[in-house]
Amino acid sequence: MGYSGWRLWAVSVAIAVVIVLQLIFARRARRGRASEVWPAPALAESADGQQHHAAYAWCSGLALVLFVFLVVVPKTDVGVTAMCLAALLQIVFHPKEHALLAWIPWNSVLLLCGLLTYLGLMEQIGTMNSIEKDLQHLGTGTLLISSWPT
Repeated sequence: MGYSGWRLWAVSVAIAVVIVLQLIFARRARRGRASEVWPAPALAESADGQQHHAAYAWCSGLALVLFVFLVVVPKTDVGVTAMCLAALLQIVFHPKEHALLAWIPWNSVLLLCGLLTYLGLMEQIGTMNSIEKDLQHLGTGTLLISSWPT
């Protein structure tokens, strides 16, 4: 499967912008001139920034729905779509990375990555097609269920 050169360029530019902004904000924070992009002064006075968290939660949920739509309907690449939406959320909200990384269930992430790699390999070498042909040769699903030994 080939990728459009312009799409890859746009994704790489978006990721480069996120990296540059992260470096700029980190450097300003080390010098003591940290600039908060979010929350705005009116929102900062609210109780623990609840409005900021609510907006981030709603936008994250919207991004998940948009992710599923983009992957299922126009069949965009899963990784590129996820990186674009994550970069967009990072640019808009600029959350604290250390707090977010503490919430990530790394065991589940590694399990899913390994499973996707394994399934991709099995599809690449033709194992899935072989299993599909063998199951089609056996007959209908009803026949398979009724002949299952109990």
